[in-house]
Amino acid sequence: MKKELSEKLKNVSPSMTLELSALAKRLKAQGKDIVSFGIGEPDFAVEGIIKAALIDAVNRDMSHYTDTKGITELREMIADRLKKQNGINVGADQIITCCGAKQAISTALTVLCSPGDEVIIPAPYWVSYSEMVKIVGAVPVIVQTKWENGFLMTPDELRAALTPRTKALLLNTPSNPTGNLYPENILRDIAQVCLGEGIYIICDEIYDKFLYDGAKHFSVASISDEVADITVTVNGFSKTYAMPGYRLGYAAANAEIIKAMSTVQGQMIGHPSSVVQYAGVEALMCDQSFIDRNLSEYDERRKLMMGWLDRCGIEYVRPAGAFYIFADISKYTKGKPFGGSMEFSMALLEKKGVSVVPGIGFGTEGFIRLSYACSRGDIEKGMERLFEFVTEL
Repeated sequence: MKKELSEKLKNVSPSMTLELSALAKRLKAQGKDIVSFGIGEPDFAVEGIIKAALIDAVNRDMSHYTDTKGITELREMIADRLKKQNGINVGADQIITCCGAKQAISTALTVLCSPGDEVIIPAPYWVSYSEMVKIVGAVPVIVQTKWENGFLMTPDELRAALTPRTKALLLNTPSNPTGNLYPENILRDIAQVCLGEGIYIICDEIYDKFLYDGAKHFSVASISDEVADITVTVNGFSKTYAMPGYRLGYAAANAEIIKAMSTVQGQMIGHPSSVVQYAGVEALMCDQSFIDRNLSEYDERRKLMMGWLDRCGIEYVRPAGAFYIFADISKYTKGKPFGGSMEFSMALLEKKGVSVVPGIGFGTEGFIRLSYACSRGDIEKGMERLFEFVTEL
């Protein structure tokens, strides 16, 4: 008789985002007209000059192993980007490139956490955070934030969650799923708590270029050298450059952490695709005006979706960043007609062909997440169906 798989898997849940996305794809394959507001993937094509750089790297036979941390040219450009745009003073030796921001976070957790250590995660949170923590043997400590605070964790809520086992705080700004972002004053107060307790901060800033209504992104690692020393800043190319399938992300931290991440990555993964790294160089080097052009389109989609939610009578967090809206459907999930956000989401998909992600997947019941990383035509069609769905309840 075969032995059982690892006990670590017993407490790890599959991604609800990917699970519902897979169901939507199956229904679509069956010929059903599905509008997906589910998965957070840019629908823009990769810029031609970036694709050309990838093809050029293939043609130049840049197919050999690179430094585990990534090619020097790319790491130097990432360091320069962080200095000029995020105020984070790092050198190339403090950068590691990874197979996406997701891998950067999981590797950071691996080197920072020992079994039984606790990682504080404000809810609502991106679906993979808690499961990543479990996989490395640590314990996710979920802090349920409040609607009235824009679902932003306060310093007092952080203090209340601390124990002698607390090792790290995992932040996401701008946030997936709420679209909100932490202002500088709150981040400064949170950083002081972490400094005082000697705990690390992992800050996922993958949406730092997706900002609306004059909102400004602030990087916690830019506060001071002391704060930078306890912070791992994570970012990547998937969202800003519409390169999700290229799987290229990075982390910036002190040299000790980066060396440890390089050791783990070298043993388990190696490095991101060599040719993709050259595409990353071009992405950072080329004319960046397309980012503003894409953002302008996202903003129009955001306004369109908010207008439909207003018409539906559904309240939501007004997103200042990212490309999601976190909508309150609790009036439909308090016993009837649905028992929770999962039941609401499944019924919406089966009856109206609209795919959303239930709030329970983000640790906050009574909400759904809608992505507006899709065409305006799809938004019009899908939101009209949502309006019909809630009107018929």
